[in-house]
Amino acid sequence: MTVSNQPTRAEVLAAYRSLPPRPDAPAADLSRDVIACGDESVREAALALGRDLGRPVVDVDVASGWLPETPAPARVHLPLAMASSAPTTAVPQHTAEALAASANATGLWICAPDLASALTVLPRYPGVRAIELELDDYTGLAAALGSGDALAGRRLVRTRAATVAQATLLLSIPGDFGVVVALTKATASWLKALDPVPSRLALYQPTHERMTESLHHDVDLRAFFAEFTQTVPVEGIPACVTGRPAPSRPRVLDTAMMAPEGGLEIFRYAQRYIHAHYKARSLRCKPCVHYESCDGMHINYIRAHGYGVMQPVLADAE
Repeated sequence: MTVSNQPTRAEVLAAYRSLPPRPDAPAADLSRDVIACGDESVREAALALGRDLGRPVVDVDVASGWLPETPAPARVHLPLAMASSAPTTAVPQHTAEALAASANATGLWICAPDLASALTVLPRYPGVRAIELELDDYTGLAAALGSGDALAGRRLVRTRAATVAQATLLLSIPGDFGVVVALTKATASWLKALDPVPSRLALYQPTHERMTESLHHDVDLRAFFAEFTQTVPVEGIPACVTGRPAPSRPRVLDTAMMAPEGGLEIFRYAQRYIHAHYKARSLRCKPCVHYESCDGMHINYIRAHGYGVMQPVLADAE
């Protein structure tokens, strides 16, 4: 949806509901539409409209041709994503807790504002013993940890740090749990200055929902790893860039894609996919010896910096 002259939410809602019916429908049926928003300044209004109508909202790029522009001023453009009219069969919905239990999940990766919020999640997954934390605030973690990295009856195996301050705090806490630090412009100099490099340290490449965020935060990966030659595990970056095989990670059920009552929720799924899971490779990557085990780079890193960071490693060059 692109909007000019900043119409009110009520005006947008009225315009949407007054759209003419489709040729194959006796009355307006908007139940399968997707609301496309091409103007960042009205994104919140589009999301509010989506909540009112129970429809997913997706971002589109008008300049790139994802949605045609109209030469005459228009208040609302609503491209309709037509679904099949064939009858559908209801799919049983399973909660995250039920799926974890049926899959015999071995680890729980908790993203939360603080430790107190994270600990409230644990009773919902009684069979999972290994915990990974990604918190905005790690205050209280040192006091809560017991012998053997015990935490509330479970075992803390990994933590993720987005800033130098978080990484410094986590590495100062005695224990064997890993500390996985975001590789960004804000952490790169600190990482290169580490001497010695802690054995618990690992790195990860953050992903971003928007290309502008990648431009702001991403480092020049090839330049960084030409200087940072320590053999620490690196996640989210191809082996052709780091010069070392990427560590294997278990399969993860991203529950941020799910509705509270279970099952995938289409808007949450689309948002999480774009933010964290949308990766790509260059055509020239195909002969690389790491091709089968490599996901490539996140799409917004590629949009911001190009495919050039990925250079295939050929069998006769190893």
